[in-house]
Amino acid sequence: MAKIKKVLAGLNPYLSELFYPATAALVIFAVMEIFWPGIVLAYLNLNLVLLFWLIISIIIMICNNKKMSDIDGVVIKKINKYQDERGWLAEIYRNDETEYRPAMSYISQTKLGVVRGPHEHKNQADCFVFVGPGEFELHLWDNRASSLTKGNYLKITVGENNPTLAVVPPGVVHGYKCIGAGPAYSINFPDKLYKGEEKKEDVDEIRWEIQPDSPYRIE
Repeated sequence: MAKIKKVLAGLNPYLSELFYPATAALVIFAVMEIFWPGIVLAYLNLNLVLLFWLIISIIIMICNNKKMSDIDGVVIKKINKYQDERGWLAEIYRNDETEYRPAMSYISQTKLGVVRGPHEHKNQADCFVFVGPGEFELHLWDNRASSLTKGNYLKITVGENNPTLAVVPPGVVHGYKCIGAGPAYSINFPDKLYKGEEKKEDVDEIRWEIQPDSPYRIE
C-alpha cells in the first residue's frame, strides 16, 4: 500500500494539472449538448470522458487526504511526565515502539529569542526531545518531491509546558525558536553520526537560514 501511495504521490502534480482542464472540458461539452444536442456524442464517448475525469479526481483526493498541518513520516509524540515526591520521570525512547534507531545524541541550550535553522538533511533523520527547561516554537516544512504532503507546514509549541518528541525524516526542513521567559534546552538523537565515522565525511546539512532567497523563514 505504501508503494502504491508513493507512485500516486509522484503522479499527483501531473494529474492536478489535468484536473482543471478536464473539468472545464466537461462543462463545455455539457453546454454544447444543451444547445446542439448530439454534436459532442457524435465525436466522443462521453462515458469514457467521465470515467477519465473520475479517476483523476479520486487519485487527487487520495493524494491530498491529509490536512495541510500533517507531514507524512513526521512523528509528534507527547511525552508523559510521571511525578511523585522525588520529582518526575519520563520515558523518551523504546526500541519496541518504533523502528527508529539513534546513532548518537547531543544536548543544546538556546538563548531567548534565538533561532536555530531552518535547515534540512538529505539522508539523516532527527529525533528531537523537548522537555524543558524553557519553550520552543518548532517549525517544519515538507520539501520532499515525492511526498504525499509536499509543501505542508507545521508549527507547534514544545518544551516544559508541552513535553514533546519529534522525529523529523530526511527532506523535511526544520528549525526552532526559543520563546518564553529564558533559555531553553533540547536533546537530539539523530540516526546518523555527525560527519560520519571519525568525523571524516561532509556534513549532511542544507543551511536554508543563510540563503537570502530561502522560502523557509522563522520570525
